[in-house]
Amino acid sequence: MGKTFEEVYCARNGTTATGFRRAVFWRCLHPGAVALAPLLFLSGYFALDRDLVAACGQARNFRQVCEELDDYRHSPRNRGLLRRRLNVRLSTTRLRQIARQYLDVSAVGGGRRATAQQANNAP
Repeated sequence: MGKTFEEVYCARNGTTATGFRRAVFWRCLHPGAVALAPLLFLSGYFALDRDLVAACGQARNFRQVCEELDDYRHSPRNRGLLRRRLNVRLSTTRLRQIARQYLDVSAVGGGRRATAQQANNAP
């Protein structure tokens, strides 16, 4: 079985698991959210986002990352004015781009959306 996203990232960047979670979180945070982030950390606002980074870190292939991103996108906890309108959340596009640099993407189905599209295109 292959290494996790977190393991590969840490090996290439000479960091720890904590360093991985911190670096990926800040790289994926929408720019407009950076100023509010320190205040919102105190309230636990970013728990969902931190859980996403941790879950993606345990992925052993890109498909698993895509599935985690789909779950995050559709989570009832990922609602509200701050998250949806003001983008005070992680960018799933950025997280996908980072994961793509570290994981094998050859076996990607693209997550739920691609699976549904494949099913619709099946004979």
